[in-house]
Amino acid sequence: MVLRAPGMPLILLTVSVAFAGFALLLPVSPLWASQGGANEFGAGLATTVLMATTVLTQLQVNRWLGKWGWTRTLALGLVALGLPAAFQALSPELWVVLGTNALRGIGFGIITVCGATAVALLVPPEARGRGVGLYGLAVSIPQLVLMTLAPLLTDGIGIRWTIVLGVVPLLALPLVWPLGAQIARQTADDPSVSHGGASVLRVLPLVWMPVLALLLVTASGGAVLTFAPLIANNTAVAMTILLGVTGVAAVGRWLVGGLSDRYGTRPFIWSLLVVGAVGLGAIALALFRDDAWFMIAGAALLGLAYGALQTVTLVRCFAEAGEANRPSTSVIWNVGFDVGTGTGAMLIGALAGGFGFGQAFAVTGVVLAAVAVVILAREQARRTPAPPVRG
Repeated sequence: MVLRAPGMPLILLTVSVAFAGFALLLPVSPLWASQGGANEFGAGLATTVLMATTVLTQLQVNRWLGKWGWTRTLALGLVALGLPAAFQALSPELWVVLGTNALRGIGFGIITVCGATAVALLVPPEARGRGVGLYGLAVSIPQLVLMTLAPLLTDGIGIRWTIVLGVVPLLALPLVWPLGAQIARQTADDPSVSHGGASVLRVLPLVWMPVLALLLVTASGGAVLTFAPLIANNTAVAMTILLGVTGVAAVGRWLVGGLSDRYGTRPFIWSLLVVGAVGLGAIALALFRDDAWFMIAGAALLGLAYGALQTVTLVRCFAEAGEANRPSTSVIWNVGFDVGTGTGAMLIGALAGGFGFGQAFAVTGVVLAAVAVVILAREQARRTPAPPVRG
């Protein structure tokens, strides 16, 4: 039913192709910068700059959609995400990597907000978990395949040519014309499209809890994905770590959608944070002991939390904010996702530069566990009825 919704196949295919370009360069750009002489902090900064411009762009996307329409906005996103990859391949100097990643962030910001907003507009509330789960699967498959293959590609064809392959989002340009027209037809009578609902600042207090969980898990997962080639002792282990995170995340992101439609999101947010904390602890232990198996197991656990929490938190955000605020909610969720990814790479990279990756991941795991306890207490308090008022 969800896949048959008008416009859904086109938006899923478009975001899949766009995310292919994003996924391929996420672990490769920091490694490219390292070859140009950047330290751990500089390598992490490559992802941070990408996410910073992504976030700044996301705050403008709803305005651009209102001004330019879906077709032109999506076309701009694909061009900005794909074309700068060709220029990044020219040099590993840090300023080149940061500059091209800044441009790519503009495109990624457009694609992420448009994708999540389209799903919320096209899929009815009673099937939204499945719609979000299917969207998650569409963007996870490119990450599963290309992040896993990235180290092998760099060994096989060279890192420069691997980066050139990041122009793949341009292949989705022919899809934006029928997609834009279909979304416009499907949402012609939807008031949330025309007025956009409440502002981001007004919606944020309604959704702060799922956004906080999203920030933490994307900071953790983004850091592992960014630094996998640096923390692994060989290419095979790096590929397995990337597969562990992205593969389990793809399955978890899809499967939890139907579960959230059936059981709601309350049982999942705090428990998945605990799973992520255990995964980070296993990765830290693996780095202390130089044990590849612990690292792979930790990556799989973190991947489960990383993927499933993306679906659960987005569904929870839409539910908490209300139908009229879907465009603003999409912006907030995507900003939370990308702020987490960018700051996670930067902060964990900075901690690793001073204390080592093992200590950095251990501290992050403790933070996830502490926040899980806070969220569990909040969920239980919301379920407990208030005592009667005595006169």
